[in-house]
Amino acid sequence: MARPYRRCPVANITTSTRDEGRGSADPLALTLGPSIGVSRPDTGNPIKARGRTIACMGTPRLSILVPTFERRVLVMRAIRSALEQTLRDIEVIVVDDGSSDGTADEIAARFDDPRLVLVRQSHRGAAEARNAGLDQARGDLVGFLDSDDVYLPSFAAHHVTVLDASPEAAISFSDVRYLHPRWTTVGARRHPPRDIEDMLAGSWYLPVGMVVRADVARALRFDPAWLTEDTDFLFRLFAAGHRAVARTQVHSEYRADGEEGAHRSENRAQQREDMLHLQERYARYAAYPARHRVRLARGWARHLVKAGRACEARQHARTWLRARPWSLEALRYGLRILGASGAQKPARS
Repeated sequence: MARPYRRCPVANITTSTRDEGRGSADPLALTLGPSIGVSRPDTGNPIKARGRTIACMGTPRLSILVPTFERRVLVMRAIRSALEQTLRDIEVIVVDDGSSDGTADEIAARFDDPRLVLVRQSHRGAAEARNAGLDQARGDLVGFLDSDDVYLPSFAAHHVTVLDASPEAAISFSDVRYLHPRWTTVGARRHPPRDIEDMLAGSWYLPVGMVVRADVARALRFDPAWLTEDTDFLFRLFAAGHRAVARTQVHSEYRADGEEGAHRSENRAQQREDMLHLQERYARYAAYPARHRVRLARGWARHLVKAGRACEARQHARTWLRARPWSLEALRYGLRILGASGAQKPARS
């Protein structure tokens, strides 16, 4: 049964950062990130916001975090999908990361739901927007809905049920439907990671297909140093020894429809490089270190050649070929590097 509503004088929240350090220098430490100063009045008598009384639930089961920046049209669809969950015992926290297109005003004017909280902050990036949402979340569990993706109505109920039945798990994965103007894929193109060994092998997952226990998410937080902050989050989650549970049912949609620059491709090369750096950072967790070194050499050689950095790829390709001399792929990349070496001589100091 859903918990009863109680009056709560909180609607729009403005955040501001304080000058505090980010914690341990150990890259594997659980970083807490910069603290957020929040203007939130004490609960008491109900107040009026835009002519209506603001109410909120006692303690929701699931907090859905929706960071957004300059996506005034797309985010409305995401918010609507979050509010239309069959499980009503939720809250939806939208973090407007300094948009200049009127996103926050449009949200406030369009939605009249006591479960919706709007947080405004200056532009600090997706990782800090997620962290600001975590600071406001009151649920036992948290979901991460990007502003151009959508939840199916069953998403919240499914993940709450799965995690209630799996107290040993800190994170739950469900399948994702990929939508594109030219194709649609039902089911993830990669299986969700079960442990850090899967992450080292190149597994990753989209935030729209996962729910995390709130205390674990707050301890880890998202590191703004990475463009792939969600992948770094998963690496640290598994490195800390947390367990996962996965189901194959589809409960969300990843939309690569090109509207307002959704899922822009210009950062893909940097995302691939971030993934390789993360695989290097956590290499000591590899069950088979020699195999992981070859896997990394292959990844770096492929990435650097595609990025037009053939000279940097030479050493990685050499390691790859020595370990896999029968590999036609390794030979092909080696030849490409040799062919480009005349045009890309390494700079002399």
